[in-house]
Amino acid sequence: MYASEPAGLDDSLQKLTRPRLGRVPKDPVGRSLLRDEPVVEEDDTIGDVAREAHLVRRDDHRHALGGELADKTAALRALMRRKSARELALLREACATLAAAVTAMDAAQCAGAKATDVILAGEHAANRRGTQDVRTLFSLDGGRTLRPFETTVERALDPLQVYMAVRQFGYWAEGFAVLAASPHPCAQRAGDVLRSAVERTQAGERCGDLARGIAQAVHPLTLHPVTARIAGNAIGLALEEHPLIAAGSEESFEDGGVYSLRIGLSDARGHAIVSAMIAVHERGNEVLWSSPEAGR
Repeated sequence: MYASEPAGLDDSLQKLTRPRLGRVPKDPVGRSLLRDEPVVEEDDTIGDVAREAHLVRRDDHRHALGGELADKTAALRALMRRKSARELALLREACATLAAAVTAMDAAQCAGAKATDVILAGEHAANRRGTQDVRTLFSLDGGRTLRPFETTVERALDPLQVYMAVRQFGYWAEGFAVLAASPHPCAQRAGDVLRSAVERTQAGERCGDLARGIAQAVHPLTLHPVTARIAGNAIGLALEEHPLIAAGSEESFEDGGVYSLRIGLSDARGHAIVSAMIAVHERGNEVLWSSPEAGR
């Protein structure tokens, strides 16, 4: 944990995938909490029959007929980075489901619904569109910390910081949004920074340069602990794919890549995290989904 992280963030995020998925995330602030990676114990097997494949991890993986399998992680990551036209179409569908869910939550929030009912409105909207998986986080303290939806909250919260990830046709879309009945200065500022960052998300732009530019643009506010180290990443079959949008990254955005870009801000008056899903093309980019704040 970093000293700058608010109390309770680590414990809350670590519970995100447990209720529905039984997965235990490794590094909540570093985003691996949301990876769609199955947990396989070292001694788990498919069976005990001779020559039957055994499920083990990484360097211990051996072929069922003897010998070691080559590590193809780098090659697989390279294939996942550039989306085909078919994959992009599926990601657009996932983003449309995300948009429907966030719109439903926003409508419930504006109607004065209780926090539980706001989250359920989003989940129901996603399920009606045939999503395969829905994951949510929300805040009880104005966006300072985030927690999974495990127990009911029988009161309205305004503003309400939410996060939702949906998986449709095997592809993920995710988004952060601040739902508020009245203007939220921190969210509006985050939306301004997000719009500027989206414009810079172009083929050939270095991920590290964008991350450092975001850190400079938020002054005099500070980056929210959730987004301070990593401002985003590629997304598709997994919630977190490479490259990461981080200050130390030397990798670049690529034509055909799809990215989740997140802006989180904090100050003495409030907290806000907003985000966008962006497809990068040879010339320009395409916003597949964006927080409502970025359009205001």
